Amino acid sequence: MLTIMCLVFYFRNDYYIKNYSIENDSLEIQYQKNFSKKKVNTFLADAKSVESIKFNSKSFLDTFHVISLKYVDKNGLYGKKTFKTNNDNVFIDIIQHLKTIKN
Repeated sequence: MLTIMCLVFYFRNDYYIKNYSIENDSLEIQYQKNFSKKKVNTFLADAKSVESIKFNSKSFLDTFHVISLKYVDKNGLYGKKTFKTNNDNVFIDIIQHLKTIKN
């Protein structure tokens, strides 16, 4: 049972926010996969292309904030990314900016 649980956590894809920037309507998030410090990926989207936002705050069982974005990419296809952060200010800033643009 322990082996199966270890495999699940190993193959799980979690994206942890390293850095972000918000300029005008553009959202850029630099993230790493599963705490892999070797490779930093970048998510870039026009904030108006974000179709829906779901978020969860830290809890006793989960020590990370979670932000899920459903968006339309450059080709008109839907995509979904889920990011995690344990920084309260990053979480609040991203949510606040996206909510302001969507209203």
